Amino acid sequence: MKTAILLIANLFCSSLFCFAQKTDSFSLGPDKQIKLAQFQAWKSDSVKAVLVITPSFGENPNNNDRVEIKEWKEYAHDHNMGLIFVDFTANSIPPQAKGDVLNAIEGTSEIVKQGVNQEFKTDVPIFLYGRNDQSTQYLLSMIDSNPDSFMGWCSNGPEFLKNLPSLTKATPPGIVVCTTDSIRYDDALKFFISGRKTKSNWTWLGYRSIDSPKIRDFVRQYFLALLDSPPGQWRNNNTGQPVSADVANNDLENTTWVPNPSIGDSWATLQVSNPKKPIIIEKEVDLSGHGLPNIQLYLRIPNGAQDASGVNGVLAYCTWTRERDTLIQQLSNDTEQPAEKIELPSVQMLRFAAKHNLAVLTWSTPGKWNVDENGDQLSEKDKLDVDRQFDLFAAAWEQGVSQLCDQYKLPQDKYLLFGMSRGAQWAHRLALRNPSRFWAINVHVSSSYDEPTEAGKKCLWLVTSGELDKGLEDSKRFYASCEKLGYPILFKAPNGLGHEMRSDVDAIRDAFFEYALSIENQTQNADSDISDLISLKNAKYVGDYVSQKVVTVDHADEIKTENQVYLPTDALADAWRTPSSLDSSSPPSVSSSSTNTLVNPPPPSSSNSVNAPALPSPTPDK
Repeated sequence: MKTAILLIANLFCSSLFCFAQKTDSFSLGPDKQIKLAQFQAWKSDSVKAVLVITPSFGENPNNNDRVEIKEWKEYAHDHNMGLIFVDFTANSIPPQAKGDVLNAIEGTSEIVKQGVNQEFKTDVPIFLYGRNDQSTQYLLSMIDSNPDSFMGWCSNGPEFLKNLPSLTKATPPGIVVCTTDSIRYDDALKFFISGRKTKSNWTWLGYRSIDSPKIRDFVRQYFLALLDSPPGQWRNNNTGQPVSADVANNDLENTTWVPNPSIGDSWATLQVSNPKKPIIIEKEVDLSGHGLPNIQLYLRIPNGAQDASGVNGVLAYCTWTRERDTLIQQLSNDTEQPAEKIELPSVQMLRFAAKHNLAVLTWSTPGKWNVDENGDQLSEKDKLDVDRQFDLFAAAWEQGVSQLCDQYKLPQDKYLLFGMSRGAQWAHRLALRNPSRFWAINVHVSSSYDEPTEAGKKCLWLVTSGELDKGLEDSKRFYASCEKLGYPILFKAPNGLGHEMRSDVDAIRDAFFEYALSIENQTQNADSDISDLISLKNAKYVGDYVSQKVVTVDHADEIKTENQVYLPTDALADAWRTPSSLDSSSPPSVSSSSTNTLVNPPPPSSSNSVNAPALPSPTPDK
């Protein structure tokens, strides 16, 4: 069995790893375009291979990188492999670095070999793993300039390369991974075919997410298989079935090489059966005739389906975000990735929707209103202006969604609705005007409210604010007004919370929506009375929204009547309880004023336009 090396580069996080391996740090350079190469190596007494991931130009890793590096460290330890991280500093990076980077990275192959030989005192083959677009550029240059130095490689994410290197000779076995909806998919596939033309044994893998843990697991097994000098097998890219070498040689685009049948079966599971990207539909509702901004509706249909006939319902949400590109990018997030402690509300919504097979609907939140005054605090003129404006928005939204329902077989009612900050102000005004569309509504940290209506009591409500949020008193008043009308409503204002998200509030919202889904067979027609669903009559527990305590319903008299919140399920009661360690150990909050940068490019969207209903023009915005 040959000894091999996999070099993992761009991160020096020794604090993450606690295995019994010797650690060594050293630097090399300069060499050609490389100003400095910094190495950190781990090795045990018995090393049968050394693991290597290629770098990018000194970029700082994010949390996902740290998780990935820890996975590789455990893999190296479990299989008696050494490990090297290397980070390059280049003398110069030409403007075309993301297109043709060969000049910028000249010298990387030689300096990597020098570092490996210095650390392990032998000339050994090397596995290369390029985990993103820039590190892939290093990798492709190295396998082209010194193919005999490497046992295998994986290019995980070459889709951002415009001008991939033209290979001149056969290269070792390797994997080309590209997302199925990438704008560079065709370029990556052409590169794969160019490698096949050199009679190289390459593996093509088109998957929904290049950063998926499933991809990394596959790569690790692939590398282990190469250590055993496998006989190899050819597979059809579309069916996953084995094919002969003759067929493979005559169909370079649609066939791939795998080390052995077992790896081939794992590859087929990813390549042929990988989950499809969701479809994103866009519809514009024209309000220009009324002097108002248009409403942009965005619908996410899961699993790549062409319509929503197979979903179990709809989760609607709106936040402070209004920009088209950002909203589409948010809906394009991959729910397969492991959950972080803190996520954007949009990602939380997608996770909940994926769990319950729900379509997701979001939209821009146009309009101007006094965000600090409730409807009962406005002058008659100002109240009339706001009412007319939102009457227009609500009617336009309703017509646009109705057309989405008809065109894409979307469910017509019992939507779950979440709104935060500006989105909370928009969401509750929409629900009060169109209550028949919704079943359960959570508004979070809203700083102004309309007066509740009789029609609104046909829905379940959760109002969440924060002890430090400027809208707390307004939220309390809205809650009290709703209670007087007999709304089935919960209220929670956690201690220490300002105008932001926090994990304990997320837990309450999710438990509330879970409860709503569990009883969605309750009717919402004009004759139904759902007020008992959240009431003392139906409660198992009672919470105190001032002290945050929870008691069983038989001890409800321990809480002042005006502070009582009725909790019908164990899950809601558990979510209600504020952990004693919350102030000291809870994860940091995500503020609605934060800048949210999403790196996933938006997929192509279907666009429709619909005219708004004819309603009287409102008084111009203040």
